[in-house]
Amino acid sequence: MPRQSALPADLWIWRSLTQPRITPDGSQVVYVENGIDRSTNTSFSNLKLISADGRGLHTFADGGFHDQAPRWSPDGLKIAWIRDNCIWSAGITSKPQSLTPPQLHASAFAWSPDGESIAFVAGGRLFLIPASGGAPHPLAAPGLQFEGDPAWMPDGQNIIGAEKHGELFAIRINDGTARQVTRTGAINRDPTPAPDGSKIAYTAADPKSYYSVRRLWVMNSDGSRPRQLGGTLDRDVLHPQWSNDSRTVYFLADDRGSTHVYLARNDGTVRQLTGRGERLDGFSLADNGRAVAVRSSATEGSALFTFMTDAPGGGYTLVDADQQLLAERNWGAVEELPFQSAGRTMQAWLVKPFDFDPARKYPLLAEADDAPARLLGAEFPLRDHILAAKGFVVLRINPRGTPGFGEEFGDLLPTEIGEAPAEDLLKAVDTALAKGYIDPKRIYAAAGVSAAWLLG
Repeated sequence: MPRQSALPADLWIWRSLTQPRITPDGSQVVYVENGIDRSTNTSFSNLKLISADGRGLHTFADGGFHDQAPRWSPDGLKIAWIRDNCIWSAGITSKPQSLTPPQLHASAFAWSPDGESIAFVAGGRLFLIPASGGAPHPLAAPGLQFEGDPAWMPDGQNIIGAEKHGELFAIRINDGTARQVTRTGAINRDPTPAPDGSKIAYTAADPKSYYSVRRLWVMNSDGSRPRQLGGTLDRDVLHPQWSNDSRTVYFLADDRGSTHVYLARNDGTVRQLTGRGERLDGFSLADNGRAVAVRSSATEGSALFTFMTDAPGGGYTLVDADQQLLAERNWGAVEELPFQSAGRTMQAWLVKPFDFDPARKYPLLAEADDAPARLLGAEFPLRDHILAAKGFVVLRINPRGTPGFGEEFGDLLPTEIGEAPAEDLLKAVDTALAKGYIDPKRIYAAAGVSAAWLLG
């Protein structure tokens, strides 16, 4: 049977993987598989497990649930996660149990270093609960409102949390005393203590700018000697993780349509480890240096990928959630399209029909993910392939204000939030028209702020 091009019904088949977590010993990975049940028209998110050698794939928790944020216990024998605003836990073969009452609305959590307790954030408050179940009790004064995952210090005596106004606080377990450990005035997030307890890495952004790059910082565990660790890297730091010897912080950063792995050392140097045309998300690192992330590229839709940090150019795919669908369809070419606007070179991408003929004239659909701004790049663009299969050439544009191009590029819009991206969109369309195969009478825009500006 001849293969078809992409179909609208493929949206029901498509699966996306998120939030991978590897065990401390690097032997197993848990991740979230997301999809839509066509029979009920409802989304679901289920937990799945696979060994780091690619064997033993099985569903850990399935059904019409919205499971998220899986976290391994320190011994790698249990998993806790969030389902319907409650924290649940289970062993690999044991029955899941709910640990927190639904009225608390748990939003983030972390296992204690000994695996006996779980700290969690609910309604901005920080709570503690026994990992075996029991009554939760608040840790910090109600005047502090926390966001994101709390982080235990390795000695288990203090928890580092990011307060919603930007500063980091240390909460003492035995009496709930709160101590402010940053006084920078920045928006500090992602506190990540080093395994030896001597330092805390975190990310920080300037709140005074329209767009500010989230940079990597490190300080002593008592909050002294804060210093920028990421050198001159002008990109947003994502998912910082310490090496087991507490000498290196690994992280992801988007860069001009791709995502790369970087490392920063205690001496302030930073080095890019990967350079493939791919998008990565959900970076997680084991004690032995094995890392996992979700990868998307021109040939992979949403795949669980693993590699060793001392050999980042290698690695292999553990799970390709959409491999069968990708093999059953004909996909058109995706071409990067540089264009000039506002005196600088900008980036766009063209998605073409499978049977593309440069002698024909095609309608053009121009899109920019600018509400809020999000980088478009080397990920597999299923929706755009479906539109291309219906005869469109799709133009994916990264206008001013898009992350992944540095702080100066992202901060160009404080007074031109609609006008500047719309100007960039039109410049990208002009560049596509110069190719000769676009019908100038059939040009459409499907974007956020820039499309609204053009319509206005």
